[in-house]
Amino acid sequence: MPQKTFIKHLTKCPDKPPHFKNCPFNLSHVMPESELKEHEENCPSRILIDVAMYQSEDMIRPSPTVESEPSIKYEESWDG
Repeated sequence: MPQKTFIKHLTKCPDKPPHFKNCPFNLSHVMPESELKEHEENCPSRILIDVAMYQSEDMIRPSPTVESEPSIKYEESWDG
């Protein structure tokens, strides 16, 4: 199969079992949905996305924790 149609085939293939999903970082990675979360954490293609997003050369992902929630006051109401 030509490389240019391979990814399209993997995402749209009618023979793919319904419980199989594609990795969001590399669509050529196809696996059972039960393994997807673990794969996303360790996907070799993820580091390429992280580097592009965070422009980091040290390959360390930033911590997703939030120290404190910002207080937001809404003056406008769309309910009325």
